[in-house]
Amino acid sequence: MSGPGQEASASPVILGVKTDHGESEMKVQDVLMKVYGPGRLQTAWQQVRKHAGAAGIDQMTVAEFAQREDELLALIHDTLKSGSYRFQPARRVEIPKPGTSKKRKLGIPVVMDRIVGTSMHSALEKIFDADFTVAFSRA
Repeated sequence: MSGPGQEASASPVILGVKTDHGESEMKVQDVLMKVYGPGRLQTAWQQVRKHAGAAGIDQMTVAEFAQREDELLALIHDTLKSGSYRFQPARRVEIPKPGTSKKRKLGIPVVMDRIVGTSMHSALEKIFDADFTVAFSRA
């Protein structure tokens, strides 16, 4: 959306967010570029690898992902960059609730989704954490 004398933006913006250059808005595409940056994806993969966890619906374990690490991180990068990445449904399991005979449902995402989620968390935390810290310190 643009008003008189304003150029239409090709990408939605996140208002009120300070960019590296002190601007007060950041395009969503700029945020996505931070998410799919190879360095951030590699860091996210290392965190997912460290925490391991069960396989998702695709049955790919963290160990199996590690065997194809370069290929699969490149695939994640390319699909995020092109806008074609889609999260997979989580594998649903039931685990016992402590102290009771009841069970609770747990969703287990695929390894690739865990990497993307970790990368997104890292990118967004870097953008918003300083603003939240300042806002809460004033309260």
